[in-house]
Amino acid sequence: MTELRNEQRKAKINLRLGQTIADTVRDPRVILDSDMRIVTASRNFVLMFGDSAEDVVGKRLEDLKQGQWDVAALHALLDHVVPDDRPFDDFLLEDEFPLLGHRIFKLYARKIQVPGNLGTQLLLVFEDATKETLFDRHRNVLAAELAHRIKNSLQVISSFVSYELRRAADPCVEGYRAMQARISAVAELYDVIAKSSAFGPVEIETYPGGHRVEHSLKSSWCEFRH
Repeated sequence: MTELRNEQRKAKINLRLGQTIADTVRDPRVILDSDMRIVTASRNFVLMFGDSAEDVVGKRLEDLKQGQWDVAALHALLDHVVPDDRPFDDFLLEDEFPLLGHRIFKLYARKIQVPGNLGTQLLLVFEDATKETLFDRHRNVLAAELAHRIKNSLQVISSFVSYELRRAADPCVEGYRAMQARISAVAELYDVIAKSSAFGPVEIETYPGGHRVEHSLKSSWCEFRH
């Protein structure tokens, strides 16, 4: 009995220590038991998602406030963290929160073992990623708009080349055509970029103008050598 009491006392001390550390961390965090009820919650979590600790501790995550955490995909991930030792990172949840407004949170979950406690629990951390996520979305929209405008400008230049091509002397015709092919190919490239959601590398096999550019460059190189 004495040994059991000592273990329980150590567990309480460790719990208080963990709570103190959690309260100093900016990102809200909670510890959930096997029934997905909140055992402890950091000070910032209580301030963001509850009126007091009593409104949070002992409740299920999905029952807090207006049910923003009642998401099937989130529950499916949480169900596997402890029994299957399957942590997860960067789960995005976007919603309207009371007093906070529109927010986007990244969630991270890990299995933890509390000393002196025979049960295994789950640590869930919430990172406010609203500014970062909205900035990325806005940047992508601006990048797509810029690519679209550049494509339109290149098409205007290509039209000028077409006008000159109709008046050009025979020795200059091939040069104008090669120039126009390169401009059109670059315009198509910007069109592909504008329609892309990832704004990453463009595969030459799937880029329509890529082969024209390659052929045009080879022709120019041959003309230069001769």
